[in-house]
Amino acid sequence: MTYALPYALKKIILALPVLIGVSVIAFLLGVVALGDPAREALSADGVSTPTQEEIDVKRRELGLDQSLGKQYQQWIGGILQGDLGTSFMTNIPIAEEFRDRLPKTVALSISALLLVIFLSIPLAVLMAVYQHSWFDHIGRLFSLLLISTPGFLAAILLMMFFSVHLRWLPTSGYGTFSHLIIPSLVLAFGTSGVIMRVNRATLLEVLNKNYILNAHAKGLTNPFVLYRHALRNSLLPVITLIGNYFGGILGGSAIVETIFAIPGVGRYAVEGIMSMDYPVIQAYVLFTGVVYVLFNLLIDLSYIIIDPRIRLGGDQG
Repeated sequence: MTYALPYALKKIILALPVLIGVSVIAFLLGVVALGDPAREALSADGVSTPTQEEIDVKRRELGLDQSLGKQYQQWIGGILQGDLGTSFMTNIPIAEEFRDRLPKTVALSISALLLVIFLSIPLAVLMAVYQHSWFDHIGRLFSLLLISTPGFLAAILLMMFFSVHLRWLPTSGYGTFSHLIIPSLVLAFGTSGVIMRVNRATLLEVLNKNYILNAHAKGLTNPFVLYRHALRNSLLPVITLIGNYFGGILGGSAIVETIFAIPGVGRYAVEGIMSMDYPVIQAYVLFTGVVYVLFNLLIDLSYIIIDPRIRLGGDQG
């Protein structure tokens, strides 16, 4: 009997209240934030010193004179219909801006995530297999360097080396794959170091398990035992960690997009924060929260494939 379907349904049901909570937090940002949204909207329209009457009219126009429950109901109703609101600063629908900018942010985030996976996991495997060797010592030092290097410093060093000194890569902008290389490396820096150390530790623990020793005693080759038995089991905590750190990659993309002048959703949010554009801030918080929850839900559902105990009912958590 398989427990995969109940497990999947349980995870999906548990994600629903989290998504509702994210939407409430995003909505309340426009309520509790410093400043008056109506006044900010009038300022964006060119009214530098609005009268109280003009503010009251604008509040009614924006629906701010209604109860919080009514405001949230109208706001979330618009969200569900694809209406993210309109920017105070540009009067352009936020959904249109997201459609134009989202592919750039997705490309950057996926590039960084792929770098994390294909850089940290192979290095961690080699470090564990050749434990206490010179490669292991250098790898651990390298992972510590990745963790301890601030993102802005990594950005400066990489730009100085690859863009200024070697002139191989552009320093800013977006248009070709080469524009994504340095920003992706910056986003992947800290996460790669953590994944390397965690994967090395978990793989070493698995390699010392009795079933691994028994597999070797049966004459199975080292590569087969490593790939078929050890690596798969050691990746479970690593996959969980990648899911948790994806939020950091997504949130960090806002800073990286600003540094490298990438016209993505993150840079749009930073511009919205600087100009107190409440609808933009609300939309970005909602977007990042929903993507983070859905990505972690996908990670949880992937355990059905990776971990046989879940399929067979040994672990339904």
